[in-house]
Amino acid sequence: MCSKVVVPNSIIETFEALLSSAATILDEETGNPLWQPCADFYVYCILASLPWGGPELFEQVPDEFERVLVGIQSYIGIRRHFDDIAFSIFETDEGHSPNKKDFMEDLWERIQVLSRNGWKVKSVPKPHLSFEAQLVAGKSHRLSPISCPPPTLSLSSSEILKGQEKHEADLKYPQRLRRLHIFPTNKAEVFLQIYDYKHFSALIAMFSIRNLN
Repeated sequence: MCSKVVVPNSIIETFEALLSSAATILDEETGNPLWQPCADFYVYCILASLPWGGPELFEQVPDEFERVLVGIQSYIGIRRHFDDIAFSIFETDEGHSPNKKDFMEDLWERIQVLSRNGWKVKSVPKPHLSFEAQLVAGKSHRLSPISCPPPTLSLSSSEILKGQEKHEADLKYPQRLRRLHIFPTNKAEVFLQIYDYKHFSALIAMFSIRNLN
């Protein structure tokens, strides 16, 4: 997509195919919500690409890109929330823990922050800039249509079989690597400046003990 190597509309079509497949999986009548990990994975593929491709999509196809973001927001709204101890933090000064987010909710929140900041990410490398003149002069390409076969519709009413099916989905589509959240977001930088490595080791041990008990 950078330097017009891939046609932007082709990227949008791929995103929309992934979103459509994800929404179908969660449909109670035509899909199989037990396979939400699969649906989450499809949407994750979109979100994970946005720090790299978001600026170009926002600039070249803003209306279509906004439609994709609205679709992601709708998906986040209908999916089932999963508690994740990796996103549990110590209590705040007010004596309570903030609302917990699971992996997808946290990732979506970060993408929204990125959007509000104009899709500027200093940590994303841009090696294509060294060859931009050659790339721009070259031919643009379209991505091939993708196919996302839906999981088999569950016909069993057995809770044991449903549990086995959900476990299979979790194994096949594990959640991506994520950050360990110990401090509230608005205080993370302060604690990073105060504590050294030994202090952090002790804090992580305390955090693990608290969440495993």
